[in-house]
Amino acid sequence: HMIKLPEECTHEDYATLFEFWRSACTSDEDCPKLRALNLMDVYLIAPRLVIIDVEGDAPDRRFRWRYAGTGIRYLTGVEMTNRYADEMFTNHAREQCNAVYGGICDTGQPHFWHYSVSLQDSRLSYREYGRLLLPVMDDDGKVSHLIGVYVYSLDLTRPETEDSKKPMISIEPIT
Repeated sequence: HMIKLPEECTHEDYATLFEFWRSACTSDEDCPKLRALNLMDVYLIAPRLVIIDVEGDAPDRRFRWRYAGTGIRYLTGVEMTNRYADEMFTNHAREQCNAVYGGICDTGQPHFWHYSVSLQDSRLSYREYGRLLLPVMDDDGKVSHLIGVYVYSLDLTRPETEDSKKPMISIEPIT
């Protein structure tokens, strides 16, 4: 029951991350350990890469960005490295994050979505992006980290539509 790259993941960055992740698995693993991932192998996508620590167990899990590339700071206008989801996100986004990230922890399955992000006080308000997140496990076979890549267009001239004006997720920069 080998995990496959979700069909919607057509951009080459998704394939790059997935092949890297898959190649770090040993033959009897569905999912690699963090120490098996040599991030220098994916330095070309590093600006759009995230590594998230999973701390604690449901329902008290917390998610902390161990690493968020410079491109993600550009996308969000927020430095997420070393920050917790529950510190950064609004309530709606926090619930969504706990459900999605927690789901990866519980199922060991990748998660892909295409999303609009509404950013407060950002010149990049209403950006659309795609994101693939993959599970990484500890020695006990429990999901201890998530690794992911964000893909987004840098077309800042795209006209806003009524639909794009509906905030779906909003990250509040903490001053």
